[in-house]
Amino acid sequence: MLDSANLLQLDKYVKSLVYTKYAHAINLALVSYNNSWSTSCGHKTISGKLQPNSLDTYYDLDSLTTVLCTLCLMKLQQDHTIAFNDKIVKYLPDFKYDDITLLDCMNHYSLISDSLTIDFNDDKELYHAIMNIDRSSSPVYSIYNYIILGLVIEKCTGNLKCFIEDTCKSSFEMKSIKYNPEYSLRYNCCINSNGQQGICADHICNILHGVSGHSGAFCQLKDLVKLALIINNEGSLKENVVIEKDNFALFKADSEYVCGFKKLDDHRLYLSSDSGNMLYIDLKAKLTVIVLANFNHLTKDALEQIHKSIIDKASKCYVKDSKGKFRVTKLSRGISKQLGDNKRGQ
Repeated sequence: MLDSANLLQLDKYVKSLVYTKYAHAINLALVSYNNSWSTSCGHKTISGKLQPNSLDTYYDLDSLTTVLCTLCLMKLQQDHTIAFNDKIVKYLPDFKYDDITLLDCMNHYSLISDSLTIDFNDDKELYHAIMNIDRSSSPVYSIYNYIILGLVIEKCTGNLKCFIEDTCKSSFEMKSIKYNPEYSLRYNCCINSNGQQGICADHICNILHGVSGHSGAFCQLKDLVKLALIINNEGSLKENVVIEKDNFALFKADSEYVCGFKKLDDHRLYLSSDSGNMLYIDLKAKLTVIVLANFNHLTKDALEQIHKSIIDKASKCYVKDSKGKFRVTKLSRGISKQLGDNKRGQ
C-alpha cells in the first residue's frame, strides 16, 4: 500500500526543487507490480508566456533512451535476428575489434573508451571515429557502446528510428516514443538545457541527426511507467508477454553495469542523464522510481544526491499488503486534494 504521510513528504521535496529553481519542471512516477502513481510540477517553458508542466509533457529522455534500445535488442534476439553473443563485426565490418560482443556493449564491458581521439565534424567522420575508437585498460561507462548498438539495430532493420518507435508502439504500447518530434508536438516538450523545445540536447546525437541508441528519444511519463511495468513483471504487460522472461536474467548478471544500468547491488539498478532524468529499479521489491526533469546545469554529484534523496523518500512510501507484496494504490480523495489536482493514481 502507499503511505500517505510519506507521499506528502516526497511531494513537498519534489516541489521544493522547482521552487528553489534547481529544476524548471519535474515529472515523477512510482511504480509497483501493476500499479503506479505520478505527479507533475513546474513549467515546461521559462521565457515569454509560461506554460505549465503536466503529465502529458514530452521530455528528452537523453541517456534513458538506452533502455528502449535494450528492449528492442531483446525483441530482435527473440525473433532470432541477433544473438547477444554475436560479435559487433558481424554487423559492422568496419569496427576495429573482432572480440567485442553485443552483450559486452550492453553491459559496458567492451573496454572501449569513453572519449574519441579522432576529430569529427559530421556523421560520416563520427562513424569513422567510432569504428576506430581506443580501448581502456578496464571497463568504463561509455556512450559509444549504445551508439554502436544503435548502429547494429540500424543495420538489421534498415531504420533505427522507425524500428524503435514502431516496436515501442506495437509491442510495448508505448505510443508517445518519438525521435525528432514533429513541429506540432514541440510546444508540448519541456525545454532542454539549451532552452529549446523538442530538440535533443546531446551534441553527439545531433550529429547523428537526432537518432541514436544512446540518446534522442522523447516521450511522456506514462510510457516510462509501461516500461517499468514490463521490467518489474519480467516481460509482461497487462498479463500479455511482450518480452520473453529469459531475457531478464541479463539484469541480474554479475557486472558493474547491466543493460545500460549501473548496479547498486545485486537487485537495485540506477540510470540517470545529464538533464536529471532517472530510472531506479528494485528488482527484488518490484519497485521503480521514474524522474523526468530539466535541472539547471547541476554537477553529476549534485544530481546523484538529489536522486538519492528522491529514492530514499519514495521507498518510504511503500508498505506491504496482506500478501507481503509492495503496492501502490490510488490515493483517497482527501489525500488527492491535499496534494493538488495534478496528482494521479493510475
